[in-house]
Amino acid sequence: MTDTPAWNIEPHGDRDTTTRALLDGALTFDPITRHGLSDHLPMALGALDGLGAPAKRLSDFFNFYAQMLVPVREEVAATRARYERGFERDGVDATLRAHLPRLLPGIGSAAFHGVIRLAYAIEANHVGQLAAALAYWDEVFEPLSDEIPREEDADPTALLRTLRGSPSLRVQTFEGSNISSKMAEAATLREFANAGGIAVADDTLGRLAAAARALYAATGDFVALHAITGTHATRVVSTFLDVDDRSRAVRYLYQAVAAAYVIIGTPPIEVASFEHAPSWDTIAIAARASNDEHVIKIAYSAREEAAPWGDDEVYRACAARAESLL
Repeated sequence: MTDTPAWNIEPHGDRDTTTRALLDGALTFDPITRHGLSDHLPMALGALDGLGAPAKRLSDFFNFYAQMLVPVREEVAATRARYERGFERDGVDATLRAHLPRLLPGIGSAAFHGVIRLAYAIEANHVGQLAAALAYWDEVFEPLSDEIPREEDADPTALLRTLRGSPSLRVQTFEGSNISSKMAEAATLREFANAGGIAVADDTLGRLAAAARALYAATGDFVALHAITGTHATRVVSTFLDVDDRSRAVRYLYQAVAAAYVIIGTPPIEVASFEHAPSWDTIAIAARASNDEHVIKIAYSAREEAAPWGDDEVYRACAARAESLL
C-alpha cells in the first residue's frame, strides 16, 4: 500500500448527488485503514446522509476521514469487480440472495462490520459499495463455531443472564488484540457453549434488539455499541433472505452478541429510566457535527431501530450516551 493522496472534494450539488459522488470516491480506498481497522467512511457517509447532513458537511467529513485511508489493494479491487459484474448481470436481489447464506455464520466478523457495511450499501442502493461490502465480508469472514448454535431459549435476555450466572465468565480475560479475536476466544469457552443459543420465533429479532439497546444503555460500553449497529444491519440485510435463512441470521447474530457480552465481562443489563434523554433533533445535530464515525453511526442506527421496535426513550439515551449528552 502507498500513502493516501491528498483529498479536497467539494460538494456536488444537492445532498443526494454529493453522497453518491462521495461513495464513488470512497471506492478508491482499501477496506482496512492505515491503522489496521475497518474503513468506516462509506458507513459514516450513509449515516450522515440519513441524519440530514448538508452536502458541505458530507464532503468535509470525507476529506477528514480520508487521511486515515490507503489506496485499495489490487486483489481487493479484483474481487470487488467480480461482484460488481454479478450485480450488473443478475441484479441486486438475485446476487445478494445467492451470496448471503454462506456469509451468515460470520455475521459477527470484524466486530459486525461486514454485515454493517453491507446494510449501508443496501440502503444507498450503490452497486460499487454493495460489491465492496461483499468483498470485505469475504475477507474478514470468521465464524464463531463450526455449526449453527443449538436452540435453547427464545428470550435473548434470559440467555445472557445465564452467561452472567457463570462466575468464571465474569472474571475471564482475553488475549486477543481486537474485538473480533476476543469474540472468537469467548466462543471457545465451555461455559459459553453450555449456555446454548437462541430459539427463533416471530418476535426474536425484536427481543434481541431490546437486549442490545438495554445492554448499551446500561453500560455505555464501546463493544456493546456494536450490538445495536449490528442488529440494525441484520434487520436491513434480512430483507434479502428467505424464512429459513432469516432464522439462521438471528441465531448467528445472537451468538455474536453473546460473545460480545462475554468479552465485556457479562455486566447487568437492567436499564434505568431515561425520561430526560434529548430529542432526536438534538441528537442528530450533535452527530452531524461529530468526526467520530461511531457517534455518527449509533445516532443513525438508534433512530432507525426505534421506528420498528419502539422504546424510543432508551434508543435516544443510547445515542445521547455515545455523544456525551447524558
